[in-house]
Amino acid sequence: MNWPTRMPPAAATPSAGRTWRSCWDAGIQVYTTLNVQHLESLNDVVAQITGRGGPRDPAGFRPGAGGRGRADRPSPEDLLQRLKEGKVYVPDQAAEAARSFFRKGNLIALRELALRRTADRVDVQMRTYMRDHAIRATWPVTERISACVGPSPHSVRVVRAAKRFADALRAEWIVACVETPAHAHLSEAERARLAETLRLAEQLGRRDGHAQRLPRK
Repeated sequence: MNWPTRMPPAAATPSAGRTWRSCWDAGIQVYTTLNVQHLESLNDVVAQITGRGGPRDPAGFRPGAGGRGRADRPSPEDLLQRLKEGKVYVPDQAAEAARSFFRKGNLIALRELALRRTADRVDVQMRTYMRDHAIRATWPVTERISACVGPSPHSVRVVRAAKRFADALRAEWIVACVETPAHAHLSEAERARLAETLRLAEQLGRRDGHAQRLPRK
């Protein structure tokens, strides 16, 4: 059963969460699906993407869930094809959905939102496990950011962007300058600018990154 748009009319009410809770308390296993646009915490984001929010999960529905997973379809085209085949809505309703909420751009954005939500949850699970087992170092599955800089005045922007990406991904990051034969002909101003860029990288990455020169071979 899909929550909440596939709920029977009598059950799709604000008290439905209490109904499900009663089932759980009675030892009845309940299986349902929940679209990302139905999450209360993401309603504003969904409205910005699609122009309107979707029906939201009632308070108390998810906290008691014994397990959660994510089901993903290969592509937006797959869902649109299912709409055409009448596997989601009746024909008239399916045509309207494809023109409005279920436009391809919306589906791509909603899928990305679901993937990010899942990644956040996995990250929390990993950090909780590490904390409970006193694990300090992260496993080598985390992202790494590498930024290559030079004497260009735009290099400081590259360093700052790398730092932002690293913070967002909680990743190790490295800033490197590859020395080439052309470096022997840099002006004093270019050398000073490069040195300043590497100092900036060191200042921003004292704890989680480092800046280095890679000598030419």
